[in-house]
Formats: sequence, C-alpha cells, structure tokens
Amino acid sequence: MPVKATFINVQDYGAVGNGTTDDTTAIQNAINAAESNLIRLEFPMGTYIISGSLTIPSGIEINGNGATIKRKENITINLTSSVISTDTTFNVTSTSSFPSSGIFKVDSEVIQYTGKTSTTLSGLTRGYYSSTAASHALNAVVRLMPQIFDMLKNDDPTNGNINDLPKSH
Repeated sequence: MPVKATFINVQDYGAVGNGTTDDTTAIQNAINAAESNLIRLEFPMGTYIISGSLTIPSGIEINGNGATIKRKENITINLTSSVISTDTTFNVTSTSSFPSSGIFKVDSEVIQYTGKTSTTLSGLTRGYYSSTAASHALNAVVRLMPQIFDMLKNDDPTNGNINDLPKSH
C-alpha cells in the first residue's frame, strides 16, 4: 500500500523561491492542495515573490524552514480625485494589482487600507507608521508598499521601521 504524503512542497507546484520569479499562483495552488488533502504546507529555504493576495484557510499548518515571502514592488496606480487629510476612501485608477488589504504610500504619507473595490481603496488608516496624514493632488502616485513575511518569526514585518522593508528586484 502506498504511503500517504504528510506535506505538500510549494516547489512541487511551481514555486521557485529565487527572489525574482513571481510565485503567487504556485503558492496558492499548493495552499489549495494542502487544504484539500488536510496536510502540512512546506516552504523550502528561499525567497518567494508574490504579486497578489494569498488565501490561507484556517487550520493549514505551514512549515517555513526559514523561507521569506516578499511582495513584488513597484506596483503603482494614481488618484482620480484630490483628497484631504481626513478622507478614509481614495478613488484610484484601478485596484486590480493591489491585494484586498495592505499598505500604500502617497507622497510621504504611509496609509493602511482594509478594503477595496475596482476603483477605490477604503478603510484607510491615515498617517500610518508615524507618517503625517496629508492632502494629495489629483493624479498623485499611489505606491503599494512591499511587505516581507519571515516564516521563522512572527515579528512586525518592518521591525518598527517602514524604511527597513526589503526590496525585491
């Protein structure tokens, strides 16, 4: 009788972990397979780049083995209307390349968002990471902030400093 696997390796689903390849789809496929087989998800050591959201169901056990997941950088959109420092929703060109929640930067202000539609970012926490909430002009650049997820630690991804966010190339 064949022995049932006890884990699913993300690299068996096409993830590379070389710090440059977009591994989003491969990782999500491995997550889905781990959920349907009720087994652990394994990340071999490496740096995995993602360009979108990953949906991780509750109950999935993940063994990171020191792997790092980084969000792809240089994802930008533009404001389609000016905003003032107290606005909690931004109208933008398109949110298709942004995950369902995250952190972005406009000018020198860092902003956390918790929701989106196809052309809005909402649930905004203005002046995030000790930046200052400010007004922004029509067509200002909205830049998605890369985020790092260290699979060995549950630390704040920036260790308290937004300037320490690592960059993918």
